Amino acid sequence: MSAARNPLLAPESIVVIGASDTPGNLGARVIDYQRKYGYRGRIHVVNPRRDSVAGLPCHAAPAALPEVPDLAILAVSAAAAEEAVKSCIEAGIRHGILWAAGFAEVGGEGIARQASLAALCDAHGFSLCGPNTLGIIDTHVPLAATFATPLLQVDRLVPGSIAIVSQSGGTAIHLLGQAQQAGFGLRCMISSGNEAVLRFPDYLRMLAEDDATRVVAAYLEGVQDGADFLDALARLRDAGKPLVILKAGAAEASARAAQAHTGALTGAFRVWRAVLEEHGAILVRSGRELLDVSLLLAAGVRPGGRRVAVVSAAPETAAVAAGLLQGEGLELAGGAPRILDSPPSAATLSDAAASADALLFEDALGLGEPAETEATLATLAQLHAAGAVRAVAALEVAPDTRVALARDGLCVIPTAARAAEALARVLRAPRGDAVARPAPLGFDWAAALPQARAGLVVSEHDCHRLLAAGGLPVAQGRIAHSPEDAAAAFAAIGGTVAMKGISAAVTHRAAAGLLRLGIAGAAEAAAAWRSLAERAATLGVPFEGAYVQRMEQGGVEVIVAAFRDPMFGVMVTCGAGGTATELLDDVAIARAPLDEDAARALIARLRLVRALGDDAPDAAPLARFIAHFSRLAAAIPWAAFELEVNPVKWRAGDAIAVDGLLLLTAP
Repeated sequence: MSAARNPLLAPESIVVIGASDTPGNLGARVIDYQRKYGYRGRIHVVNPRRDSVAGLPCHAAPAALPEVPDLAILAVSAAAAEEAVKSCIEAGIRHGILWAAGFAEVGGEGIARQASLAALCDAHGFSLCGPNTLGIIDTHVPLAATFATPLLQVDRLVPGSIAIVSQSGGTAIHLLGQAQQAGFGLRCMISSGNEAVLRFPDYLRMLAEDDATRVVAAYLEGVQDGADFLDALARLRDAGKPLVILKAGAAEASARAAQAHTGALTGAFRVWRAVLEEHGAILVRSGRELLDVSLLLAAGVRPGGRRVAVVSAAPETAAVAAGLLQGEGLELAGGAPRILDSPPSAATLSDAAASADALLFEDALGLGEPAETEATLATLAQLHAAGAVRAVAALEVAPDTRVALARDGLCVIPTAARAAEALARVLRAPRGDAVARPAPLGFDWAAALPQARAGLVVSEHDCHRLLAAGGLPVAQGRIAHSPEDAAAAFAAIGGTVAMKGISAAVTHRAAAGLLRLGIAGAAEAAAAWRSLAERAATLGVPFEGAYVQRMEQGGVEVIVAAFRDPMFGVMVTCGAGGTATELLDDVAIARAPLDEDAARALIARLRLVRALGDDAPDAAPLARFIAHFSRLAAAIPWAAFELEVNPVKWRAGDAIAVDGLLLLTAP
């Protein structure tokens, strides 16, 4: 659906319900805004206690209007909201914006009031923005369906191609103000409010179909339905519209107890980051960065490169800019900044940008000779139109020049430091290409573990049995319930073994002293069993026996794990394993299941792998292990679990599970 056909963004007629001439009335303010910004549609007013408001005739109810408006702006209290929506529905109106607070955000009766309102809207197909929202601003219509007071100081709405969707009204209007001041404007601003009916993903889908939107910038606190959010992300990605997100609560703390290493390494924010990056969304850290990155994307800069050409008339500022870019992990196209004469020629700028993924023009503009400024602007606009120049960062820019550059679609970021930071965010972002997912394995977990219950800790020997039954390579081992069993197990396995004390009360055996390594004889195995039993008694924990296991030699130790996220389902992780797991905090995470190509990409994200360089084993065996593990984990039916293999021995010809743990929090 194009913007011209979307009643929430581009209504041909609106009705303001609850407007009056009383000073401070918000309904009257929204009428003033439409006149101020030149809304071209028809405006109606409903107020049974007034004959006219702001010079417009009043009607007793929506049903009495001379037409059915596209959009109702409900300037009423929370107590009156449901009746106002009912009257709209009876009149045939199907879209509305409700500003009022006093709903779920206040708790108690407000929650019940919102639930009743949502049920009414859902029953009749009424699309409602809000409640508790600052509304919607469309700069192209233009429509200002908001009561936001900052607009009192804004003379005109500057149109643009960046749409803002925000779960915070204050953040939304602040970003709009910054965009206005910067001269590039916005496509629209949507404050989603309490999302009683229309939710955050609905707005993303709306913008995916909006012809005037090139980039979506979003402030997100959370979503109610993970699958719905994933669908909206895919719609935006498939429409070729980059999404930039400022996520609230970006803390690295985990919501799960760290019985396993998995819980300590996979906090909620990392899950969000993995889900967003999977779909090519770019995660930023501040509102300033949200706008800078969005502006670069709107100017045509795209992920997938590292080279930036720096051009300037001042060698010293060019050198600073170059250093900032290199500090962000970017490469300098041509090996050094290009020092230009002023004004620069199109040929010179084009040549500088030819071998680069973006161009940073680091100079003062609009502060020198007018003729030189005009010549530079014309050159930049010409090259941008041809796709050769996509970014401009200037330390000193006159306001009129900033507006002129924005009008031509060029990105203006006021400092080289900000430009370098934003360019790194964009160029190094994942592309988020759509990938086909394999099916989960047809493994019957419930039959394989019939004793599943909340709080169950599946000991290593049982965990290894499950992994092997699921088709994963596992180091040979057997449980020993006595010193004699331990000696027999050693004789059966041969070579050198490790012995691990098994206790449901202990998940980190090495730290508890329940691990013996390098055992090379039957008598030594029997003695090790006794020492493990004694250690368990000293700790005061149950001792279920010792797991005697072949010691797999060589290779790189990696942790491979999975857990069910309550919002996005089963996630799989890999990272530095063994004793380095928590020390290095080096982990990559993705939604399960993965194919081998996706698993290989996950491995490549690890600092461990980059540090090994040419010394890293062939990735194929580990990719096969992770892909199969992810399909096995994706079949787990339980509501909350952690399945961890630490370490997996990754070697040139294979990858094999050495230590396993399964925790069931909620079956």
